[in-house]
Amino acid sequence: MFSVSAYDFSINDEESGIMKQIGISYSPIATEDEHYTSYNGDQSNSTFKITASQENNDYLLGNLITVKQIIEGDFSVKLYKEGSNSEFVEITDGKFKITISK
Repeated sequence: MFSVSAYDFSINDEESGIMKQIGISYSPIATEDEHYTSYNGDQSNSTFKITASQENNDYLLGNLITVKQIIEGDFSVKLYKEGSNSEFVEITDGKFKITISK
């Protein structure tokens, strides 16, 4: 799935996941319409690195049930308010640890 590496930011949601490009979305309060993304704005000084990757698969009686991975990393990014290239939230020295599955 995801390997330890640096990743570029995608310019739009349709291209996210292609050619080692990622995108980030953020809603401060999930029930409201305010939404920020890394798309459609300057990301020239932004970074996204996966620094650790570990399999965390689920097995039942020796059979693989779910493919899962725990990834950790660092990032810095500008998240732009949807519909505006001038309003943004800047995150520096961000860290993440997530479990993904397919």
